[in-house]
This record gives sequence, structure tokens and C-alpha cells, in this order.
Amino acid sequence: MWHGDERQQMEESRSRFLDLNDEQFNAMTERDFFNDYFPLKSRHFNADEYVLPSDTDPEALEHLNGYIRSFYDPKFMRDEHTHKGAGYTDLYMAMQHFSDDDAFYIDRNMCRKKWEKMFGRENYPQWNCFVNPDSHFVYFQFDRVGEFDERGCSRDFWALEKVKAYLTCREEVSLEGFLDLVRYLADNCQDAFGAKIARNRRIDHLCFWLSVRDFALLEKYVAARADRFVRSMPFVPYIGKIGITLELGVTPGFYNEALSLVLFAYVNSVKSREEINVRDMYDRLIKMGDRCDDCGFPGCEGTFEHGDGAIGAKILLLESADLVLRNKDPDKDCFIFRAARNSKEWHAIRDARNWADARDDYRYELEN
Repeated sequence: MWHGDERQQMEESRSRFLDLNDEQFNAMTERDFFNDYFPLKSRHFNADEYVLPSDTDPEALEHLNGYIRSFYDPKFMRDEHTHKGAGYTDLYMAMQHFSDDDAFYIDRNMCRKKWEKMFGRENYPQWNCFVNPDSHFVYFQFDRVGEFDERGCSRDFWALEKVKAYLTCREEVSLEGFLDLVRYLADNCQDAFGAKIARNRRIDHLCFWLSVRDFALLEKYVAARADRFVRSMPFVPYIGKIGITLELGVTPGFYNEALSLVLFAYVNSVKSREEINVRDMYDRLIKMGDRCDDCGFPGCEGTFEHGDGAIGAKILLLESADLVLRNKDPDKDCFIFRAARNSKEWHAIRDARNWADARDDYRYELEN
């Protein structure tokens, strides 16, 4: 689903990029690439510092400041000399309110057979349904018959063109309630989709991957049952009661992991709780380079633990912060939906470590 003249503009921009000869291609600068040739726009490409959105809501800003300060705690700190102690996973678990307690118990083999029959071709001839109940989650993957017929098609592959949606139940998570929503999507979705429920207790216990046009189905379902759901993740943009993001690639693999890595690096690089603030944290993220010794978080090995972070992860974090700080439901022209509609552009920056890699990956995406 494209918005207005978006498709024509995108195709014209792609064509102009492919028309570059090798000399022009190799001579372009980072600003040339993002300003003149890359059609998926963000104000954070080429930015030298983080500037709060002009329409920042003061209450949203103070709420985020307080949330970040809550992690300035000894249990999330590393020893500044030995670098031993807490790891980012400790902060991640706390951020997710993670518990080892089971939200529900299932016999994995029995349930796989039961659910694959429930959503099998006899009842849903249009879908190939694959079910994977592991020790932490139960995944459902629905592919249109004739598109991906082999079991185990990577979620990383088909999730590129999807909006990733989070739901948090107000009361105890219900497996039957989740299955009811999956049935609703299987009855109505036009495109391949995925669904996941956490078997452990955590705040992001329901997750869905939906095309932009099918996302409206989830909006309709949740709006009719709004009292069942809550907004639970302070750094995730919400449309109604639905948290929205995109699937990431390698290190970090997903949005909440990326956020916990940034928070961990930040609270381990400031000297006091009083100096902590949203603008400073995201400013350091922008200033973080792609090497261990060139980052905005002194004393840490780079925001993403391995000394670098993909451009896509950085931009998604920055764009999401903008949406949260505005404290109003984003429209379908925000970065998240534009990236989901234009997967070639999103794929090019999602895993790229620097702008030159993004440029090369983008040419490869368009030529293949």
C-alpha cells in the first residue's frame, strides 16, 4: 500500500540512482547519498547532533527522562576498570519485566500438531501455517500458498515488508485470547503475517508482523477491545494500544534489544543521575562512530557491544524517540510505515555498518 505519489517518486528516485555510472557512484559523499539519492528520508541522516522535535510534549519528555534515570542503579553498572559486573541483558530483563515464571504451560509437540491442524489447509486453504513452540515463545507463520512452501522460511526474510506490532494485555495473558486474534487475522489478512506469544511473563508478550494494509485489521480488532490492552513500553511509539516498530537484523536483532544496549551504554558513561536526559543520550547515539574507539559512550565498547551498530538500528531508535516525544499517535506516513512499504530501502540501511555499505547494499537491492 503506497501513499499518494509515493510509488512514482520512489521509482523515479531508484531509477536516477541506477543511472549513475561507476565514476559518479564512487565519487558521491555521504551527504550526496542520503540527501540526493536515497528516497527513504529521515532528519537524522547526516545529523551532527540530536535536536528535540519542535513539537515535543513536555510531559512526555520528563517521563522519558525519569525512565532513563531509573536505570542509573548499581545493579546495571560495570566496574570502570575491569569492565566486569552487569551486562546489558540484566537491564534488558528489567526493562521487559521479565520473569522465569511460565505465563502458561503447553506440551510443545502436542500443541504444534493441534495448531497446525487448526490452521491447516483444510480450514485455511489459502495459507501455509508453520508453528514453532520453543522454550520461550510460540511462533505462528502464515504464508500465502505458492509463495513460501518450505517449512522454516526465515522470519528475517519476510519480516522486511512488515510493521512489527506489540500488544500488552491489561490482565493475565490468555493463550485462548491470542489464538482468537490469530484466527481473526487468518480469516482476514491479505498478505503473509506472523504472530508470537511469550511463554514467560514479560510486558511485550504478544507480537505480530503485518503488512501496512493488514495493520488496519489489528487496529480494528484492538480498538473494539481497547480495555483489554495497555501501553507498557515507554520508548515504543503507539497507535492506540498497539506499539509499532520494525524488524532489525544483526546485533542488535530487535528494537528492544537495541534500546537496552543504548540505555546500558548511557548509564555506564555518565557521572551522575542528575546529568541524565533524553537529548544527551540520543546525541551520543548520533555521535557514535562505527569503531570501538570512536563512540559517543566513553568507557563502553560501543552502543551495540561489538563496537558498532547498524545504521538502520540507529535511525529506528531516533525516529521512534521523535514519535514518543510528540506524544500523539503517528500517522501512516511516519518513518516506520514508510520503511515497511519500501523494503528495498529499509533492507539497504538495516544491516549496513556505515553509509558506504548502505550505498553498495542499495545498489545490490535494486539490481537484484
